[in-house]
Amino acid sequence: MIAAAVADQQDGGQVEPQSGGDSVNISDEAIQALEQDRSQANLEAQVDQDPNFAAEMAKSLAYRADTAVVPKPVRPGGGDTYDARTLPVMQMSGETIRLKRIALYEAELQKGTPPAQIYHKLSQFMNRMVDF
Repeated sequence: MIAAAVADQQDGGQVEPQSGGDSVNISDEAIQALEQDRSQANLEAQVDQDPNFAAEMAKSLAYRADTAVVPKPVRPGGGDTYDARTLPVMQMSGETIRLKRIALYEAELQKGTPPAQIYHKLSQFMNRMVDF
């Protein structure tokens, strides 16, 4: 029902009630979240169904280089909260996480873990890195 309402909302406007009652407006953020969930579900289904794709995705997830995106908020008194000394620390933290992903990937390969399971383990690892 909600997915149908989102589809109707994407077609342009309010969702009409099916059997009387209030109308529903779905925010753009909710629509984007649903689309992202669908995209992730499609990716995971493809990983589960295609061992070659799963192997490629697991290796890519393990070895990819991460880039630090650093916002530049301003302190109430003026001045940036990030400076030339902060960025290298953030990059070093990212490299540490990357090395841990690689170690996890290589350990699972050595154990003979199927590629789809390796991909899912790496995804779970990255989901736990909320501060990264």
